[in-house]
Amino acid sequence: MNTNTTAQLLSTMASGVYSTRDVIQITGHSPNTIIGYLKGMEDQGLIERVQGRRFGPGRPPIVHRVTPHGMEQWRSLETSAFLQLRKAAGAIWGPRRSFSLWGVPLIGPSDIFLRAIADTKLFEMVLEKNPAIYGRPLERPDGAYPRLEALIAWAAGGKNPRYLAAASVLLSRSDLDVRALRELSQRFRTMNRVGFLASLAGAHGVTAHLQPEDKWQRMLPEAAPVDDVTAKAARTWHVRNPLSSIVIRESLDLYGRPR
Repeated sequence: MNTNTTAQLLSTMASGVYSTRDVIQITGHSPNTIIGYLKGMEDQGLIERVQGRRFGPGRPPIVHRVTPHGMEQWRSLETSAFLQLRKAAGAIWGPRRSFSLWGVPLIGPSDIFLRAIADTKLFEMVLEKNPAIYGRPLERPDGAYPRLEALIAWAAGGKNPRYLAAASVLLSRSDLDVRALRELSQRFRTMNRVGFLASLAGAHGVTAHLQPEDKWQRMLPEAAPVDDVTAKAARTWHVRNPLSSIVIRESLDLYGRPR
């Protein structure tokens, strides 16, 4: 069996249980290819067949689940593939994987930051040309991650509410370098949005070192109803279409304030 295809299938199934039809639809491979690979992976002990939950009449479906041995094999293949991309294209782990490292676990396939599109089917690519995200990364045995301050400054400039909420949680970390965060927020042009998130997260150690810039910054693509606390912070930090303080409070309750 081809190692890349095996890795792709393990990547697909690592986050849940899937029927053969599901795997065919997700991966785009032919039915014969998938059936052959699933049989071979089962013979190797990488996956196992289990009875799924029945929704309605008829027999419960048979689904495939990655075994502990399969997860171990997947982590090895994933790390190897990432390190090759890092060497060839300067990749670092992406936002979903990085937020999980820093204490806010986000569910989903592993992703990577890249300056340009690369040939990979294993990872979700996040194209980012700003060199600030790649500077002085955190090097670990499984690869390189963006600095905490760079991740927050980058996420504050995006439109993804999950990433915005995750960034607000990390603003209270005791190991956060506020000076570096201020510098990186300037480089990403997200000063106002970082200050807004810090204000609603109660990260006063951050807001004390930031000043709102005159130019207003848009946070979410569309405006939504907000409470008085959110509206006040948005006016202070010159942010339009802000993320609601309710979402930030829910994230803090869910993940807790990091140490």
